[in-house]
Amino acid sequence: MEAKVDNPSIFPDEDDHQFLPDFIEEHIKPMYVRMVRLFAILYASLKIALKMGDAEKNLRTSFKHFVYFSLQFDLLPEEKELEPLKAEIAPLLNSYKEDKAAKAA
Repeated sequence: MEAKVDNPSIFPDEDDHQFLPDFIEEHIKPMYVRMVRLFAILYASLKIALKMGDAEKNLRTSFKHFVYFSLQFDLLPEEKELEPLKAEIAPLLNSYKEDKAAKAA
């Protein structure tokens, strides 16, 4: 992932350079799949350690922002990729929909 981010032909570092036409589909969405997997591993493997170190709240806040941003820009991977985090994502999806409905009203 770092090699992609550091590659100026994928992530232009000059203001006058354009992103590739397939930038979102070919580069950003696969990164989001990896990030979802990372969150799943953190939750599954480190849940007890996170609670003991008071880091669980920080992880939940980070994950909430990740999910909200993903929803805003349609970056969440397919449902099968989200299965390991289903319990954590469902309340966030409901909350996001409620917030969006409240703002629209």
